[in-house]
Amino acid sequence: MPELDESRLKDISELSPEDKTTLNQNWESLTTEEKDYFGTVHAQAGGGDTGFKLPFKTQDEFDKYINDQVGKREETKRLEAEEEKRRAEIPPEDKLFPDGYKAKDWNEAMTTVMPKLEERLLKKIEKMNQERRDQLSKINSEFDQEFDVIASKDANVPKKGTQEREDWEAEIASVGTKYKLHTMTDSYDVWKALNTSKPPQGAEPATIPTEGRPATNLVSKVGRGYGTGGSPTKTTYKVGGGRKLDEILEQRMREEGMEPA
Repeated sequence: MPELDESRLKDISELSPEDKTTLNQNWESLTTEEKDYFGTVHAQAGGGDTGFKLPFKTQDEFDKYINDQVGKREETKRLEAEEEKRRAEIPPEDKLFPDGYKAKDWNEAMTTVMPKLEERLLKKIEKMNQERRDQLSKINSEFDQEFDVIASKDANVPKKGTQEREDWEAEIASVGTKYKLHTMTDSYDVWKALNTSKPPQGAEPATIPTEGRPATNLVSKVGRGYGTGGSPTKTTYKVGGGRKLDEILEQRMREEGMEPA
């Protein structure tokens, strides 16, 4: 005769006559859930009202009931296996609570979990800050490359590494911020137009072709009044506080979907 623990683990369809006898002989040792599941076996054996009885009029009804019960049992086993697998995949250090942990109240649970939540939050913040630093570094590098290209074409650009060059780059950046331009090249073109005499009468106004957008008439866009004759008055845009490119960097970050700090 099989042991009770062996028989109670089987599906109804897997029960042998000996298993059914074992279950019926040890009926009161089964859990409520097991009694519900094996109720038909107990009822067929004449277990009386203690078993879970259903009035089956035909063999098809009985078979359908058995199949439904088997399906429910299989689904329960599948969900339990998935949950066990999920738990096994989580490294111990990533678990908020130890396996099998049961807090006596919410205060104990929060006291246990808060240090780990704080640690995770700090790591998340540091990751976001690092991503922002990397993005700023990338944009800064692109700006530096643009400045180098501009300097290679304009001999009047101050030498790299000098204070004059720092001031000039800050001035170009501030023009870009003021006129909401997307590149240092566009900013330089506008800056150059701002510091150039009015063209002779009848000459075409200076324009800047910008990728994907119509050419911009600099004279009309900037709206500067140019006098005739003499040297033009240079307009200077300084970025104070040592914030060389911060404003235009934040503008670029917004355009690329990042929120500046």
